[in-house]
Amino acid sequence: MPNDVISLERSSKKNLQSFFSKLSQKDLKTLYACSEIRKLATGQYLMKEGETDQTVYLLLDGKLKILKITNGQPREIACLHSGDWVGEIAFTKKVPRTASVIAGVPSRVMAINEAVFNALNAQTQLFLLKKLNDLANERIYQILSNERKLEVLNRRLIDRIHSERSQGDVNYGESEMIRGIIKKVPRLPAFASTLLIRLSQKNTSLREASDLIKQDPSSVAVVLKTVNSPYYGLRQKISDINHALVLIGFSRIYQLIIAEGLRRSMPNTRGFNTIQSHSVAISHIAYGLSLASRSGNSSEVATIGLLHDLGRVLMLLLKKQNPSLAILIDSLDHARLCAILLKEWGMPDILVRSLEFQSYPAFLPPDTIPLEFRNNIAILYLAHLCLKFLDEKSDTSSGEVFVVEYMRLLGWDQLDVSRLVLKHLLPTLVKGINGYPIAFRTLLEKYISTL
Repeated sequence: MPNDVISLERSSKKNLQSFFSKLSQKDLKTLYACSEIRKLATGQYLMKEGETDQTVYLLLDGKLKILKITNGQPREIACLHSGDWVGEIAFTKKVPRTASVIAGVPSRVMAINEAVFNALNAQTQLFLLKKLNDLANERIYQILSNERKLEVLNRRLIDRIHSERSQGDVNYGESEMIRGIIKKVPRLPAFASTLLIRLSQKNTSLREASDLIKQDPSSVAVVLKTVNSPYYGLRQKISDINHALVLIGFSRIYQLIIAEGLRRSMPNTRGFNTIQSHSVAISHIAYGLSLASRSGNSSEVATIGLLHDLGRVLMLLLKKQNPSLAILIDSLDHARLCAILLKEWGMPDILVRSLEFQSYPAFLPPDTIPLEFRNNIAILYLAHLCLKFLDEKSDTSSGEVFVVEYMRLLGWDQLDVSRLVLKHLLPTLVKGINGYPIAFRTLLEKYISTL
């Protein structure tokens, strides 16, 4: 027998005698004869999270690292040394592996699987089961205790962020620089602001709003000009507002009017056009999510989507006027700037207040948002994730801390973003795909072609 094997046997038996001091020599020899002694090189996996194998291991010498997948990446949560067991939860509770184990240095372990366990006498089996069950319960208790501590710390962190944000509310409206820019931004044209304000009134029906469009020459002109432009790319010319309403639908005509009003209020620059294109896409997706979830006022949500990035437009204007302050301006809260501008324009309070909270989902859970605005902001947040998915063809929401909570708020707690798009959003959007602006329609068609 090679010297290294003899050495391995001697050291293993010596370690086993200390690990199993209550076992007789006969039981110890049986355990050693039946078990497998495995050697691990540095970096070699002993087990992986989610595996169904239920072998339990005793670390004879070396060091093992316990890894847990967090946000898609393995993170070291513990380190084991000689005499430690690993895999006891899967062994005693008959569940998949709760973590991965990798050798931190060259290591040796004793492997005890079901066949080995069954080969032992009843007394030894009872000894091992009690030892492993006690250890498993202890570790489960530690896990639960740590989870409770993390929940407390997480709540404290959330409350601290919320408090800092609330207490740190700088009154941007008192800044002469910001006020100066806001005063220079033209208000929404009458054809857009009148329709928006009327539609926000709870007693206004869609029929009344539709009649308002038909009776306003400016709105009619805007609609007919836009639907016949390359922006929509329709094959047939439309000369009648009723035809446009039938072909495209009231909701999209309404979005068209508000979007055109914004375009006329803002500078015709590449930066604004990019923001405008993004906002139009978000508006259509938010409208679709509102219909699919049956949450919120769909037209209101669509409006929020169109207006949500006005704060970024103000930041572009501020940087253009004050290029030396670009770094400082980039640190401003675009949500607050947006709310200030909308308030200056005399927009409905539900829009102003909703958009004040649009940044919250990135770092705060839903319960930190007032109930009356919560669904609006949840839909706006998920609309951004859906647009990113449609554009990038992959779900990048795993890094989002509270995405599950916002999904649950709308009744989609069993879905990820990819399934939300496929199961709920696309079926809603494709029904009227020919009535979308050409840029958004092209995005949808391109994604659909990959399915």
